[in-house]
Amino acid sequence: MPQAHVIGLGKSGAAAARLLRQRGWAVVLSDRNPTPPTADLVGSLTAAGVDLQLGHSFTGRRGRIWWCSAPASPGTCPPWWRPEPLAKP
Repeated sequence: MPQAHVIGLGKSGAAAARLLRQRGWAVVLSDRNPTPPTADLVGSLTAAGVDLQLGHSFTGRRGRIWWCSAPASPGTCPPWWRPEPLAKP
């Protein structure tokens, strides 16, 4: 099963995590904030099989990291960013 780490528990992060789970990915979603926006959001993501890590800063893993897609949040899109469909590796 392909693995993904989504950074940020905002609307875009939650949507990306749900989409990846629906497509069969194992998903970890982390956020530096230890307090989630709502309990309902946490419940729905957990029920979908997303592993939540609140109060966690992503530092990467040892070894090689493959980026299939790195979509930016709509509120922070750089001018060069173009959305691309997610594909299984």
